[in-house]
Amino acid sequence: GSGEGSFFSVYATLFDNIANIEKEEAEDEGGVGVTLPSFGGADMAGEDTKRFYDIWGNLVSKRNFSFCDKWRLSDAPTRKIRRLMEADNKKQRTKGRKEYHDTIRELVNYVKNKDPRWAAYREAQAEERRRKEIERQISKEKEAKRRKEARARNKIDEEKRAQERLEERRRIYGDEDDDDDDRRKSAEKEQLEVLACALCNKTFKSQKQWNNHAKSKKHKALVNKAKRQQAKARKQAAKAQDNAAGGEAMDDVLDRMVMMMMKRGC
Repeated sequence: GSGEGSFFSVYATLFDNIANIEKEEAEDEGGVGVTLPSFGGADMAGEDTKRFYDIWGNLVSKRNFSFCDKWRLSDAPTRKIRRLMEADNKKQRTKGRKEYHDTIRELVNYVKNKDPRWAAYREAQAEERRRKEIERQISKEKEAKRRKEARARNKIDEEKRAQERLEERRRIYGDEDDDDDDRRKSAEKEQLEVLACALCNKTFKSQKQWNNHAKSKKHKALVNKAKRQQAKARKQAAKAQDNAAGGEAMDDVLDRMVMMMMKRGC
């Protein structure tokens, strides 16, 4: 409540008293007193409540703290003693100022933690942050969806343009792509035939595999066997060779046959 003896009444009076002392002592020193904000009542707005605690929580007093002096300078018997007294008094004022600021800040923090207006203000700020975070997340999701849809449209457009280019090429050059496909398949078939060993009845996927196979004992044995058969066939065909005037030499034919069996197409 805001009646006499209530939370707001008690601390409003306390902070007003402190503010009056600050202002009066500053003016007594010839300065301009700062008007500090009032504590206010239960209906004070959240932003005004925040302003009150910001200013009071960072108060820098204009008081001179002469009441902390340990020595009365007029009692100094000599100038040297007077200077020592002044130095000690200055030290005591600095200490008193620090203790005063610490006390004010402790008071402000204590009251802030008890103030229902501050609790309501913090809750309102938290709610505002949550609202903004939800809006940010929704905006982020919308942007992600927009980009995804844009990528999908671009893909469709690109496929459409590619199809149009393909149809244009076919219109100009005919079924060239089909011919290219036939040539590719034929080349692949030839490659398989090249990498085949008829002697061992094996095929190879690479030149390296064929080279390794050609060095194997089994392959070499079959090659030697084929050569022996070739030599035998030459003897048996010697007579036939004489009768084949003008024809191709039989040994050349046999040589080519063996080589083809060893490494077809190479």
